[in-house]
Amino acid sequence: GEARAGVVVLILRTGFIDRRRASRARGEQGEVGAEAGVKAATLDMKRIASLRYWEWTAAGARLVIARQLLDIALKRDAQISARVERGDLPPIERAENARAILQRQSQKVAQERAFQQAAIELSQYLRSASGVPIVPGEERLATLTEPTSWPVDGFDAAMNKAIARRPDLARLGVQKAQAKIEAELAENQKLPALDVQLSASKDFGNGLASRRPVELEAQVLLDVPIQNRVAKGRSDAARALVSRISEQERGAKDRIGADVRDAMSAMDLARARLGIARNEVDVAESLEKAEWSRFNAGDSTLLVVNLREQATFDARLREVDAKLECQRSLVLFRAATADLP
Repeated sequence: GEARAGVVVLILRTGFIDRRRASRARGEQGEVGAEAGVKAATLDMKRIASLRYWEWTAAGARLVIARQLLDIALKRDAQISARVERGDLPPIERAENARAILQRQSQKVAQERAFQQAAIELSQYLRSASGVPIVPGEERLATLTEPTSWPVDGFDAAMNKAIARRPDLARLGVQKAQAKIEAELAENQKLPALDVQLSASKDFGNGLASRRPVELEAQVLLDVPIQNRVAKGRSDAARALVSRISEQERGAKDRIGADVRDAMSAMDLARARLGIARNEVDVAESLEKAEWSRFNAGDSTLLVVNLREQATFDARLREVDAKLECQRSLVLFRAATADLP
């Protein structure tokens, strides 16, 4: 009998990478990519949920303002009726107040519908422990205010933070790494096969004495294909895929930059808009009080008073919109920089 043992060392083709090792490397990258995909989906859900929350809060603030405006007309209805009966006011003033009540009731109903709609939208992201959507009621409402703090980073710092944190960009990086592994494998398959084979053998039993010593053999095998179109085609396709993902990655960075810049612009303008809205409310309230003084002195009519009150109502709604825009812009900035809690 004979015992033989040997080893084959692959030098060029499949020496440093083959399909098995490439698949394992791609799988390792795939785990990282899957985690980045989960983070991207979570970030997007947090962004939408935060926006829906502030929209619901703003809808509640508008509803409160509409009810306050209606209550004013309802409370003074008895006073207006008494003054008309005494002859202090003409009957048309009672009719004017009745018209104002109907108009404000309609406004309140519209705001109630908007609040209910916002609550239903928010319920898609507010659920019980068993996963059932919870439609929030007015008892859950918080006061709508502007953000207590604003980001202080400049554009460059915010951009660097976004590039380092954004999971969608990280997912593209994983895809690019996987494509490079395929490109490396395809390039390797274009090489000639250069193998070194070492073996040792030993004969046992009776026989010629020349066969009893251990025999050592070494071989160098070189396989050079004349045409290698399949490997070349796979290599070209792999390089093209790497180039495509690189362009997608560059486009994603440009998109992130645009998101960050747009959010920062929105924050600046929202703060300016809120300041203007507050000034408008102050002026409207001052005019409303002055018009009331004129009405009590007999120099104005209830129609003009109602117009002043409506102007104050509209100004307060615009203030709510400005506060909402402040919160929205901050949410979008934090989402752009992947910094949502």
